[in-house]
Amino acid sequence: MRCKNSLSKKISCVGLIVLVLTVFCSTICLTDPLNPVDQSIGTELIADAGGPYTGNVSEYILFEGKQSSGDIVTYAWDFGDGTTGIGIIIYHMYSSSGTYIVTLTVTNSTSETSSYTTSVKITEPPIIEPSITISNLKYPSRVTSEDAITIYAAIMGEDPIFSVTLRWYDGIDNYDKEMTANGDIYSTEIGPFIDGKTIEFEIEAIDI
Repeated sequence: MRCKNSLSKKISCVGLIVLVLTVFCSTICLTDPLNPVDQSIGTELIADAGGPYTGNVSEYILFEGKQSSGDIVTYAWDFGDGTTGIGIIIYHMYSSSGTYIVTLTVTNSTSETSSYTTSVKITEPPIIEPSITISNLKYPSRVTSEDAITIYAAIMGEDPIFSVTLRWYDGIDNYDKEMTANGDIYSTEIGPFIDGKTIEFEIEAIDI
């Protein structure tokens, strides 16, 4: 209201001042933080899917359509692998390597649409060579049903060893047990076992 009052006081003085103040007053009123104006209204509808993107197989990739403009009510994605999704920001995972064409279609409140096409290159994840070696495995090849057996292995890694687990299968059930360390030599005792059983086992070592 003060804006209107000041104008009415200046009308009889200088017409040019009235014109300038009218423009100034209109600008202030339109950008009043208590009454913000949606700047997207009247803006040209333009889809923008970003990209190109890259990622690995079985890895979630973030797709963003937030650079799109206009009075947008729907963001529809076609990921090029037979799947689709809805959202301005969305995650998607690919199960096979290759280059896929990704299309974002935006729709405004009057059902007009705009589309943008980009690509995503999916590769197999790199093969990480194991940094832990398991060697010098020692165990008895034959035991009686009354005997427990002790299994030994030398385990070394580039980083300190966090845990070593022995897992075995006796033909009926699966078991696991932590192995204890004496320097680089790890061991544990298992058994006794039933006559005639063949024991299958493996050792899993995890570093820090």
